[in-house]
Amino acid sequence: MPSIETQSTSPPPLRIPHREASAHKGNFGRVLLIGGSRGMAGSIALSSIAALHTGSGLVAAAVPDCILDCVAGFHPALMTIGLGDDGEKFADPAWQSLKDRLSAQAAIGCGPGMTTGPGGATIVEGLLAKKDLPLVLDADALNIIAQNDWFSDGRFERSKADAACVLTPHPGELQRLTGASAKDVDAQVKAAAELACRLGLTIVVKGGPSHVAYQNG
Repeated sequence: MPSIETQSTSPPPLRIPHREASAHKGNFGRVLLIGGSRGMAGSIALSSIAALHTGSGLVAAAVPDCILDCVAGFHPALMTIGLGDDGEKFADPAWQSLKDRLSAQAAIGCGPGMTTGPGGATIVEGLLAKKDLPLVLDADALNIIAQNDWFSDGRFERSKADAACVLTPHPGELQRLTGASAKDVDAQVKAAAELACRLGLTIVVKGGPSHVAYQNG
């Protein structure tokens, strides 16, 4: 059975791991954020900066070539990876350039500002099929899943042996994923719990308060 937690406006303090004096950035994980498009460079940049501020040692943003310079200018500690685009958003070859970089990462996030074009869809599908790395999917990654109905069967189900996959929809995105009305909180919580249980996911339904659905164990 799935479990649901409700996050209040006053969460408990984060447990920050102790850092040895001899530690360096390579000890604290590599995070790769994937997203962005022309006109929406800020969303992937802010996500990447958040990863830096919450303790990730090395953070890279994989973005369409057309916004590479813009994203690189947001923060001096942020690394950037340019991927093939069509002048606006990711193009189909982007996944081929990206996939060989994944094994070096401790965690991957995908979706902010990406749009729902075919290049982005190829990336999301490839990430869902790769179950050995922790994955967070947000924003347009969720819209791509909904548009393609990829959660209607079990091909992207995760077992306890697989790395975690976390979805972070707002109510509108969850409605597109499950059909549960964004205006019906109870229906959304139930739908999130059912989806989390069926596919072995963790789902954070953003709002005030936020709800977290996960499979027991």
